Amino acid sequence: MNELLVEIMNWNEDRGNTEYSCVREGSMIEEELHELGDAYRNGTEVDEADALADIIFVAVGSLYKLCKGDQQKVLDILMVVTAANNLKTQAKDSDGKIVKPEGFVGPEGMIEAILDGR
Repeated sequence: MNELLVEIMNWNEDRGNTEYSCVREGSMIEEELHELGDAYRNGTEVDEADALADIIFVAVGSLYKLCKGDQQKVLDILMVVTAANNLKTQAKDSDGKIVKPEGFVGPEGMIEAILDGR
């Protein structure tokens, strides 16, 4: 999986696509979310898979830019988010979302430390 993430980060680097803008990144992700909605309403599973993959591609590229091209920070942030998600229960709420256990502590503190270089 790391090879795929690195390939996405390298794709951005190779194209000089390294400047982070929250507004621009959000706009690109929003565009891909609309594509997913269109695929769900009018498309096929192929269209849905393409839209979901595009969302991941854009999100990884956006995180790479936010981390100022530091691939290790991207991987570290994804690992701490995954670790935090692994602490969630197996129960789901009425919307089907996985439930956080009582006293759940999110990954924000660790993400801050990664971004700060600690």
